[in-house]
Amino acid sequence: MKTIKTIQKYFIKDLFNTGEVCKNTNLLGKYTSHHNLSSLQLIQIYQNNFFSTHIDSLKTSYSKTFEIIGKKTFEQTARDYIKAYPPKKESIQNYGHEFSNFLKHYKHTKNLLYLPDLAKLEFLLSLSYYSKNTECLNIVEFAKEQKKDSLLTRLGLHVSCHLILSSYPLDKIIKLTKIDTLKIQENKKFYFLIVRNNFTPQILAIKKESFAFLTEINNNKGIVYSTKKAIRINDSFNLQNELLFFLEQKSFMLKK
Repeated sequence: MKTIKTIQKYFIKDLFNTGEVCKNTNLLGKYTSHHNLSSLQLIQIYQNNFFSTHIDSLKTSYSKTFEIIGKKTFEQTARDYIKAYPPKKESIQNYGHEFSNFLKHYKHTKNLLYLPDLAKLEFLLSLSYYSKNTECLNIVEFAKEQKKDSLLTRLGLHVSCHLILSSYPLDKIIKLTKIDTLKIQENKKFYFLIVRNNFTPQILAIKKESFAFLTEINNNKGIVYSTKKAIRINDSFNLQNELLFFLEQKSFMLKK
């Protein structure tokens, strides 16, 4: 007698054998229906619902990618991605961690060199939108914390904020209606911070030294080390001005 775990394992194999379900099945004929549907019809219905739901979720998360490559190509790309990276425990809103890497090597998208970075940006924007409503650090609370702890050892990047480095001007690409109108400069780096203001994620273009500073803060390196790292890049880095700007952008929180 098969255990529930074994049956689930076989069912998942049947689920992802789209188009081959008649030839290569594990439990076909063992599913039952109260609506006079065959086991083949039942699993095909489930397949269609499953793929449709997750493809629609990817369309929502990657709306610009969808716009660029078109409905037909995106749906085939999404279907192949789902087969390669089946959903596990993550919520459907956050499904797609590997999508940007998948696009780098996928036959229909590998020549669109900027697309993986754009997809990564879209995924981080989605993560920012759905992140916890953790209280951000304001200027008043920052001053209180600094009096108690001059080294600001509890300072951290807010959970809704994300850093992304790219060879492409993603802040411009995501706003364009025609990508071919954009001139890409070779050997240039672009640094971005995603922030969430009034529950709306936004992308900010920031300086290299600011990116380095925030990266080290996010890596729990402390404000002294993070500042030194930024100064190595640009000795005119002004900590007070940087802190004020990013506090206004609701970029910090206090770690517990």
